[in-house]
Amino acid sequence: MITQAPYDEVSYTLVMTDPDAPSRKKPNFAQWRHWVATGIKAPYPTEIDKGNLYARFAQPAVSPYYGPAPPPGTGPHRYILLLYREPATGVIIDPHALERRNLPQDRGKWNAAAFAEQYGLKLVAANFFYIEGAQP
Repeated sequence: MITQAPYDEVSYTLVMTDPDAPSRKKPNFAQWRHWVATGIKAPYPTEIDKGNLYARFAQPAVSPYYGPAPPPGTGPHRYILLLYREPATGVIIDPHALERRNLPQDRGKWNAAAFAEQYGLKLVAANFFYIEGAQP
């Protein structure tokens, strides 16, 4: 028998990484952490009926969004989006955790799978897109 938590009790974590940093040929900084947001709630069913498909971000991002910016001449980069279901107890990221260090030099060589394992996250969806920087 499959059981499901009440609608409002389900939260998600969204992660975006670049496994091709600084390039696919030399991914010395992979995975580069572009975004980590926890405590995300799906839209209320009544909102979906009205056409509002926007997720509700219940708290500020752990790692604020840092948009794609592949260096010129490094070829196409894959940007991976991972959606994890959080444990029923939620996710609390320590104030001193690596994910809270958000200067560009702190975002490289990160591991989304290790992060998910550490916090008991379960992968429920994934997608990716390509972006290529300007040619030199």
